[in-house]
Amino acid sequence: MAAILEKHQDMRGILVEQPEVLLDGEHLLSARGVRDRCQFPGGRFFHPISAKGEVWTISQVLHDWPDADCRAILLNCKEAMRDTDRLLVMEMLTVPCKPDPRVSIIDMMMLLYFGKARQRTVDEYSELFRATGLALARVLRTAGAFSIVEARPV
Repeated sequence: MAAILEKHQDMRGILVEQPEVLLDGEHLLSARGVRDRCQFPGGRFFHPISAKGEVWTISQVLHDWPDADCRAILLNCKEAMRDTDRLLVMEMLTVPCKPDPRVSIIDMMMLLYFGKARQRTVDEYSELFRATGLALARVLRTAGAFSIVEARPV
C-alpha cells in the first residue's frame, strides 16, 4: 500500500489488519510519508469487514489456508464490497505442467507447514471466486514470481 500511495498522491488507503499488527503498519506507512492518507480499523478476515474501498487487495494470504477458509475470507470481502469494487489477489500461481522452482518450493512449504494450504492455479482461484459471488476478471503477470488475480462481484 505504501508504494501505491507514494506513486498516486490522490489516493487513500485502509489497512484492515489484526489489531496487534496495526502498529507495525502505521510505522511503515509513517516512514514512507503516507500515514496521513491511511485509516487503520482493526479487523480479522474471518469476521465481517466494515471498511469500504474501491480496490481491495489480499497479498500472500490465501496460500496459507485450505479452500474452505479461503471461501470464508473471500465471502467476507464480497459481502463488504460494492458492485463496482475490484478485488486484487496477489499470489504465486502454479501452472499445470510448467513447474516454476520459485513457486514449487513455496508450494511444498505450504503443504508441509499448513496441510491443505497451497499455491493455486488460475482455475482454482476462479472456482473459489465463483463459490463466493465473485468472478475472475483477469490475471496480471508481473516480472517476478507473483501474479495479480483480479475478481469482481457478480
